[in-house]
Formats: sequence, C-alpha cells, structure tokens
Amino acid sequence: MSLLPITVFNLPYVGKMVTFIAWATTEASQILVEPDHIRQALPNLDNLTQNYTSIKQATQSMNEAHARIVQETLDQKNQLNTLTGQLLNIKAKLDIMDLESTNPPRPGGGADLPTRSSNAILGTPNN
Repeated sequence: MSLLPITVFNLPYVGKMVTFIAWATTEASQILVEPDHIRQALPNLDNLTQNYTSIKQATQSMNEAHARIVQETLDQKNQLNTLTGQLLNIKAKLDIMDLESTNPPRPGGGADLPTRSSNAILGTPNN
C-alpha cells in the first residue's frame, strides 16, 4: 500500500509551475499600468492564482503523507521493540532449558555442598 500518490511527486509538473510563475511575474512587471493593459494581465493573474492553489494543495498533501509516514514508522519501531523483547525472553527460556538438559538435577535436589580437598585449607590439629 503506497501512502504517497505518484501525482504528489510529479516533479516535472511542479518545476513547470515554478517556471511559469517566474515567467508570469516577469511578464506582469512589464505591463504598463493602464486599464487596457490591466485587462490583458487578468488572465495571467487567474492562472497564477490557480497554479498557486494547486501547489499549495500538493504541498499540503505531501505534509499529510509525511506525517502518516512518521507515525507509521514510530508504530513499526514500537512493534519491533516489543518483538525484540519477546525474542529475548524466549532466548532466555531456551538457555535455561539447555542448561537443565545438560546438567539434570539429581534426586534429592539442591546444590552440592563444598567438600574439603585437603587439610591444608582448614589447617591441621598441630597448628
């Protein structure tokens, strides 16, 4: 599912709009301020207004799409963190099971008590 429609990123179209706006601005600056010239400039002004509106809508669509992508990325990161935690718990349980299978508890249970290996550790009655 694509969040960004292809038409939002139709860069050649946006480039043409920017070029047109620059051209129209240059042309408008050359028009003399007389009623006939103003009437001639009005269609260009309408085009500029329509182009501005189109660009503004495209920018808004891109901002909304960006916000959705950021939110989905955060959601996926949280989900990945949750899965990582679950996998670490499973790994810990498997490690415990592996230890239990290689060192099974003896009947009677409990840990072995330390035994004396020599009297040198504890000393002899002659000391």
